[in-house]
Amino acid sequence: MNYIQKGTRQTSDSTGNGFYNFSFHYVEFPLMIKYRPHFTIKKKAINGLDLYAGLSVARLVKSKAESNFYNTVDDFRYLNKTDLSLLIGVGYRLSDHFNFSVRYSNALIPVFKRSGSPIYFANSLNVGNSLVFHFMLQYMFGAEKKDPAKVVDTEID
Repeated sequence: MNYIQKGTRQTSDSTGNGFYNFSFHYVEFPLMIKYRPHFTIKKKAINGLDLYAGLSVARLVKSKAESNFYNTVDDFRYLNKTDLSLLIGVGYRLSDHFNFSVRYSNALIPVFKRSGSPIYFANSLNVGNSLVFHFMLQYMFGAEKKDPAKVVDTEID
C-alpha cells in the first residue's frame, strides 16, 4: 500500500493569466510481479537486479485546485475517484535490507471525467492520462534466505 501524490501546474503567462495548480492525493494498492535475473558480467555475479511489472488501483482521498479563474475549487464531482495504472520498473538490491527502485506508471483512467468538467482547461489536460515516475529507497524487514540451487547464471561479456 502506498500514499502517492500526483498533480500538474502551469505558471502564469506574461499577462498574468493561465495559472493553475492541481494536486491529488491517493492511497494506492499495487500488484506486481518481480523477476530477479541472475547473471555474470566479466566473471562477477550480478544478483541484485529486480524487474517489475503489474497493475495498481488507487483511490482519491484528497484534492486541491487553484487557478486564475477559481481561487479554490471544492466541487470535485468532475474527478474520477478511482485510478487504474500499468506499472513497470527496475530495482537494485543494495543489501539484504535496502533496495532502490525506479518505476513508471501510466494511468488507464483519466483524472478528469471526459464530460461535465466545470474548469475550462480540464479538457486540454485530458489529452493524456497521468504519467508518474516513482523513485524509491526501501527498507525490507528480515533477511532473504539464499538458495544456491535456484541460482541460474548466464554469462555476458
